[in-house]
This record gives sequence, C-alpha cells and structure tokens, in this order.
Amino acid sequence: MGRRASVIVSDPWDYAKLGEHVEAWGFRLMQDEGKFCDRASVAQRWFEEEFGPVVGMLRQAGLIGDRTDAEAYMWVAAERYRLIRTHRWDEILASPSLSADLHAAARWFEDRYTVSPEWPDECYVNHSFEPTGLWHLGFIFAARDLVQGDEITVDYRHLLAPGQEESFNDAASGEKITGLSWQESLARSTRALAALLG
Repeated sequence: MGRRASVIVSDPWDYAKLGEHVEAWGFRLMQDEGKFCDRASVAQRWFEEEFGPVVGMLRQAGLIGDRTDAEAYMWVAAERYRLIRTHRWDEILASPSLSADLHAAARWFEDRYTVSPEWPDECYVNHSFEPTGLWHLGFIFAARDLVQGDEITVDYRHLLAPGQEESFNDAASGEKITGLSWQESLARSTRALAALLG
C-alpha cells in the first residue's frame, strides 16, 4: 500500500488537522537539523520517521481499535500536544474547569503542571515511597532492573504541588503523601538518576 493510500481519515475535515500535525513535526525537524526542508521532503520523512513507527507501536499494543491508522496517529499526536500544554499551579486553582481535575494534575518542571483527565486508566502509575520507577523532569526511569510482572510505581511527592497532600496515604507505611518543593524534588531525583547512571 502506498503512502497516500495508508493515510485515510473518516471525516474529510480531519485532513486539515492531520496537515497541522505534519507541519508542526516538520517545523521541529528543521529546528533540530538547523536547515530548511521542502514540503515534499517533510512529508516523506514524516511518513517514514514518525507516522510509520507510531502506527506500528499502536498496532503492536493493540491500540488502533476501530480507527484508521491516520486517526490513531492523530489521537496520539493530540495527546502529545496536551502533554506540552502546561499551567502554573495558581492558574489551575483559579480556573473552575482545571481545578475540578486536580486529581489529574502532574508537575513536570518548576511550577508547570499538566491536567489530563482523559488519559485511560492504564496510563496511570501508582505511588510508592519505595518506587520501581524514578520520576525526573516528567520522565520515568527504571529505578532497578525490572522483570515481567513488576508494577511500575513512582513517588507521588515529585508530581504534587509543594505542600499539596494526596487524598490517600501511602499503602505500605500509612504516611501522608505531601508534595515536595521544586528544589527538593529536583535535587532528590537528580541524585537518584546520577546514582543509577553510575
């Protein structure tokens, strides 16, 4: 199947949205490489380096569902965009719609948080004070060698706002889970990552 034949959406208006995703990807590509790329080159590279691999991973994970490949790709691209939309903590508290979803807020960097209540349940990672994963600047690193069946957990104190208390206590210790200051979170996670990397 050719490139055009594999990029199909049910709603013709979605081609405009898909075009915006391709243009944004191309812009980031040109920034990364520090050179201009014409539209045909961007389209070809997007298909080979972005669309194909993303759709392949979605298919392997069984996440295509009843969508076309292009619709599944657009779903992932929209989620990726939602992740880069961040808010200051005071903005979240001042906004009725955002504050209604405090349970879905996660700190990424300094005073920048995402609010993503639409994530499916399997995207959530449970809390532990002895986590198997290390949360550092929005990424989760394996804190130790993991085997199949190990639950991936992180210390929620890194995700919460400074002084914010989680609505439940730590299951193992019964202690409250209270958000760390940005400085303390960054210092702890950086030391832990440095130790992992040896």
